[in-house]
Amino acid sequence: RGALIAAFLLTVGCVQHLPPPGASVDQVMALRASPVVAVAVDPFSTSGSAALKDRGFAVRDILIKPPKGQLWSGWLRDGLAAQFDAIGKLDPASPVHVEGTLTANEGGENFADGRAALSARFRVVRDGRLVYDQVKTVRSSWNSSIIGVIAYMEAERNYSGLYAQLLDQLIADPAFRAAIAPQG
Repeated sequence: RGALIAAFLLTVGCVQHLPPPGASVDQVMALRASPVVAVAVDPFSTSGSAALKDRGFAVRDILIKPPKGQLWSGWLRDGLAAQFDAIGKLDPASPVHVEGTLTANEGGENFADGRAALSARFRVVRDGRLVYDQVKTVRSSWNSSIIGVIAYMEAERNYSGLYAQLLDQLIADPAFRAAIAPQG
């Protein structure tokens, strides 16, 4: 067991970048369940407490970061874009734009207490007119081990999973699906 932990520490070093987000089967199926138009997913921004941690933060002594060159807000944006791309409905020239602002990005006491939360404001602008504007929030809690490497792995799994949960919440919202549905 000690050799496994040592090998893990050697492979991750002090910084662990998460992989780029991909399409989720559940989210793709949810989008396909109702008619949607092609959308442009604009760059996402941050505000409030999320701006302080948009580049990454520590879990014990290991820094958890989004993919190289990205911010957490960009990872959320790319996750949403991947869903629309998977169903052939991502079009940067579309008159329907999805905008997002990561407003809270919290891990309690460097995740030592096993808590994390994310909030984002999502907006849909259609032909220059705001048709959707809502904040979505997700939280997670887990048992945090006193063994640093195990605590890190649990924190990474639970924290990164919040992004998918946030998109699940958005895509399941009937008002969001109405905002991206064909009109007339």
